[in-house]
Amino acid sequence: MRKKRKDKKFRRIFLLIFLLILISFILFLSPLFKIKYVNVDNQEIKDNFDYRNIFLFTNKKIKIDLLNKFPKIADIQIKKNYFKRSIELEIEQRERLGIVCGDNCFYFDKTGFLFEDAPRTSGSLILLINYNSDLNIGKNIFNEKFINQILEIRDYLVIETFIKALNFNVEIFPITEIKVATNEGWYALFDLERDIQKQLLSLKVVLQEKIQHRENLEYIDLRIENRVYYK
Repeated sequence: MRKKRKDKKFRRIFLLIFLLILISFILFLSPLFKIKYVNVDNQEIKDNFDYRNIFLFTNKKIKIDLLNKFPKIADIQIKKNYFKRSIELEIEQRERLGIVCGDNCFYFDKTGFLFEDAPRTSGSLILLINYNSDLNIGKNIFNEKFINQILEIRDYLVIETFIKALNFNVEIFPITEIKVATNEGWYALFDLERDIQKQLLSLKVVLQEKIQHRENLEYIDLRIENRVYYK
């Protein structure tokens, strides 16, 4: 009697294991659930889409992997159609805000994220930052406050003084000040821990009232509270 019970229990366990193996095979290894279509408006991503089974990977896992693999992607939305065995990817590409150069140059977006190789360039047509430290693609090196500060300086110079910023130079870390080279051959020093608008106003006043002839001007230092130094 005990032997029959043991045999019956063994058969149940064996059947359960067999069913689990069968279900696992159907879900994960069978061609029945192989992804047939990948709809995405980006051929590079489509060519490198390595996922084969529609059940095996979650949307979150796919999203994290693609964001790490393709720095140019700012965000991605994933939709699965299990009936059609298809996956649709909606891609939001990062937009170039400027170029930052150290040993190498990279494009960065409005969040300060480095996402693409860039040529070494000069001039005022593009926002250019010279960075005296190592740079690596796929990293955030600037915060939103810093981005807003340099954009404020660039726009104010053009609108209020008709001077163009050729480049912004980061020379100390953490970044507490910025050196701005102008198209007139001189540079300005700003304290990023103080009100930028006040420093810009002081710069405008000095240019209008103190340094009307700037052919031999070397620099204007705005980093000291209530003081402006120039040479």
